[in-house]
Amino acid sequence: MPYFLTAGTYGRGALRMALSILQASAGTDGEACVGEFMALDAQVSNAVPPVTYLWSVVSGPDLSPTQFSDTMVLQPNFTPTAAGSYVLQLRVEDHNATIEDTVNISVGDVAIFRGQQLESWASAAGEPEFSESFDLIDDQRINMLDLVLARQTTVCQ
Repeated sequence: MPYFLTAGTYGRGALRMALSILQASAGTDGEACVGEFMALDAQVSNAVPPVTYLWSVVSGPDLSPTQFSDTMVLQPNFTPTAAGSYVLQLRVEDHNATIEDTVNISVGDVAIFRGQQLESWASAAGEPEFSESFDLIDDQRINMLDLVLARQTTVCQ
């Protein structure tokens, strides 16, 4: 029921209001390979136009915004240039509010692709002490013993 105010009068009654609050999610934490792009899966709800987006790297081995395909779209691609842990931030601004959210991306310095043969070598004096070859095509996973010598490993599809 609408309420109207007229000079010299007043009324009582219940007033129900539905508030729409801007919400944003920068997406799901994930893993990536150096030099390989990953699509960011950010989501926004209850935005009142006009809406602007801004992505940035707030921590990581490379803070350059050029790792994003576009810093001003909701779901850009991110192509990391160095291995390490990244924190990416999405800033969303609409007509009424501004909100920020972050997503964590772990980037491996060793990329293993399914079906690829990988030789791992350990050496204290330049001589191979250990070599192991494995193929991921059969079991679709990497066992811990396969990765003893890998500092950071990311399985790429």
